[in-house]
Amino acid sequence: GFAVIAAALVFGIYFLFQYNSLFFNPKLVIDSPKDKSTISGNVIEIKGKADQYSSLTIDGDEVLVGLNGQFKKSIFAFSGEKKITITAKSRFGKETKKTITVIVK
Repeated sequence: GFAVIAAALVFGIYFLFQYNSLFFNPKLVIDSPKDKSTISGNVIEIKGKADQYSSLTIDGDEVLVGLNGQFKKSIFAFSGEKKITITAKSRFGKETKKTITVIVK
C-alpha cells in the first residue's frame, strides 16, 4: 500500500542524491571577493556556497561548510597580487577547484 510507495519514493530520492554526488563535481560558488578585484587592507574575507556535504579548502586550509552550504574565511595577505585557490571535494573524490586573483592595496 501507501507505506511501500512512500518507502520507494524516499529511497528513490536518496538514490538520486547519491548518484548525483557520485558522478558530478560538487557545487562551488564564490560570492566575494570577485576575481581581479582590489582589496584595501591585508585581510581578505572569502565567502561563498558549496555542497553542504563536501570538504572545502582555501589555499590548503580546511574550511567548515554550514548546513545551508555557506562558507566564510578570512585570510591575511601582503600587498600586491594574491592568488586564492578554493577547492570543494565530494565524499566520492570528485573535485571542483576555482582560483581567483585579487590585488591587495
